[in-house]
Amino acid sequence: MSSAGIYTHFPFCQQRCHYCSFRSQAVGSLPEDEREALFAEYLAAVRKEAELWQLPLKPTTLYLGGGTPSLLKLHLVPFLKVLKQRFGIGDHHEVTVEANPATVTGEELAALREAGANRLSLGLQSTHNNLLEACGRLHSFEDFLETWNAARRAGFENVSLDLIYGLPGQTLADWENTLADVLALRPEHISLYALTVEEGSRWEALPQGAFPPDEEVAAEYELACELLEADGYLHYELSNWALPGKESRHNLLYWTGGDYLGLGAAAHSHLSGFRVWNSWPTSLYLEKVKKESRPLAYSWALPFAWGKWAATEGGEGLSLEDKRAEALILGLRLIRGVDETAFRARYGWSEKWDEEIGFLAEKGLVFTDPLRLSKQGLLLANQVFLRFLEG
Repeated sequence: MSSAGIYTHFPFCQQRCHYCSFRSQAVGSLPEDEREALFAEYLAAVRKEAELWQLPLKPTTLYLGGGTPSLLKLHLVPFLKVLKQRFGIGDHHEVTVEANPATVTGEELAALREAGANRLSLGLQSTHNNLLEACGRLHSFEDFLETWNAARRAGFENVSLDLIYGLPGQTLADWENTLADVLALRPEHISLYALTVEEGSRWEALPQGAFPPDEEVAAEYELACELLEADGYLHYELSNWALPGKESRHNLLYWTGGDYLGLGAAAHSHLSGFRVWNSWPTSLYLEKVKKESRPLAYSWALPFAWGKWAATEGGEGLSLEDKRAEALILGLRLIRGVDETAFRARYGWSEKWDEEIGFLAEKGLVFTDPLRLSKQGLLLANQVFLRFLEG
């Protein structure tokens, strides 16, 4: 059996945030009985999909993400127990549940903790209520604090907070205050994401002048690096910081090329060198799972199965060149960088990379022993990554 992670996607949100283009479905306007019926049908479909996958995996992490999984309230508790039993997830494994402030009660958090969730990821984004409202978030900072305190009372000793920098209207002083507010709480893990306005989001229609210039966004990132490091947080990945020993084990699977099985509408999997994705929208996912009864027991069956089995919509087999470039780029997201000797033994090496590394090192964007991004390289990471793409 190979070590792996399990990701379960819950595509439901109360309403879509203005910056969001994720595969999600706003359910806030649905009558309560319709919403409850949809949640029950969806959970039953994901349980069935989990049973149909019969690959020889030995999961060490389980991640319930979205969307907003906490909208499902106490429905999540028996579902979590079923998934843990199905995949042999024990108390020593990392089990993460995403939640938004004001969508989960203390009772629900206590029930999730008792059911085996041992890590909570809260979408805070900012501690300034005017910025939260501008983003389309439905919670205030005060709502967040209630959820935070309830999580601690429920026994969650590993809590991650998400923040966004580069928001329209956010000053450097605002960002510094947000960081100070968060550091005062001492969460075990902090993820900081630069705002990206994707196609399909509400903010796509805003003029470019509504967003801060690149130099201001860079200043916010540099300030965060400085303050978090000074407060004892380990900067272990481009966008992630943790207290020692509290790095996200599940996300480390992504960055180190591990296998993961994605369950639910629009979920993605990476299995034995194949990338597979599920159907969207939710209605199509539910329809396809309902009709399926055949188990899938062998990874070699994936090329023949995607698009024809269960909820899979499509997939691709990664060439050696694609695997190699992807592995290097993901490895460079880690602050520790890439062990070139081990990398060459596993993936080989592209002839053009030595020249690219020399160029990047001369520009002060990477160090070479080991190969890793410099502070300037962290700010220009996407430009660095492009130089390692094949072709």
